Amino acid sequence: MLKIRQDEPIVIETGSSEPIWSIIFMPDGKELLSLSDGNGVVARRWRVADGQEVATQSQIPMLDVFSRDGKWAVHRTWKGASVWDMETGQKTVEVVARVRSVDIASDSARFATGTGATDSKVDIWNIITGERLVGPLQHDPEGIHEIKFSPNGEHIATASSTRYKASVHVFDSHSGDQLLKFDDLAFPDTLGTPLAWSSNGQQIFVVSRKDKIKSIDVSTGAQLAEWQVHDPDPYDALHIRYGGNVYSLDLASNGKFLVTFPSRSTSVSFWDTSTLTQIGPTIKDSQKIQSLALSPDCTYLATGGLDGNITIRDLTTILPHSYHGRFHEPTQEDLLKVGV
Repeated sequence: MLKIRQDEPIVIETGSSEPIWSIIFMPDGKELLSLSDGNGVVARRWRVADGQEVATQSQIPMLDVFSRDGKWAVHRTWKGASVWDMETGQKTVEVVARVRSVDIASDSARFATGTGATDSKVDIWNIITGERLVGPLQHDPEGIHEIKFSPNGEHIATASSTRYKASVHVFDSHSGDQLLKFDDLAFPDTLGTPLAWSSNGQQIFVVSRKDKIKSIDVSTGAQLAEWQVHDPDPYDALHIRYGGNVYSLDLASNGKFLVTFPSRSTSVSFWDTSTLTQIGPTIKDSQKIQSLALSPDCTYLATGGLDGNITIRDLTTILPHSYHGRFHEPTQEDLLKVGV
């Protein structure tokens, strides 16, 4: 069932009360994939323009990331990671490891895995053959919470954490050389997405405690900025335990703004990556948000709720026009600045 009101978000009532654990825009931006877990994982595709359901598939796993060309997706569990062909719906590659995070490079030819527990390491694999291309790269003993390729695929960053310490590592994705380690962090070892690259690959944005975001210069490891993104609730259970809410962080593909939302919250806020100031209003859903996604052209924001429903908002009615549109490839001068 679909409710549409003029100048209002599209609310897709999925007919299920299962939380939307993951929500992902397809690479062309015209369709949205939602994943929920009732009696087995259910993947459903929705048309962004009108919210109508396009397809339902129940024989695939909880997919974590899609390739830029739309051909591949990677699923991870504590037992390993698998590559799925999105045209056939079949598993094509499987690697065995205690995988905690995965990502696919922008060339759609490589994927990376980061393991947790005491054997923390990074591996980069051929997405078609499953051949290990780089690794295993040894890591600090704390578990790898997040792993992300840089926009041009030349570097890969990891965010690792325990309850008491956290760090970010940056590696050359071809040689495996460690280029940077940044230790002055403290994000909690819980659900969330604490790491994002700037669109030109010069900075990394990371979530820190006390509801702050830090910007790190990749070439020097220096902290460029730190700013507050939320007024902490001192009585919230997560704030008491971790010294702040557990945030998820998503960077618009054009690099112009960040989207943040705290765990167990109904609110989403937007932040200019140049001025580090909030842009547009803080928006609120009627139910607590479980997952969030931005469309490739930065025009739509989709949120998946704990109540099983999906909300799609047109950002052209929320943010100034200058924040919309796809990312333009960095100039040669930009690439030289980050040593590419």
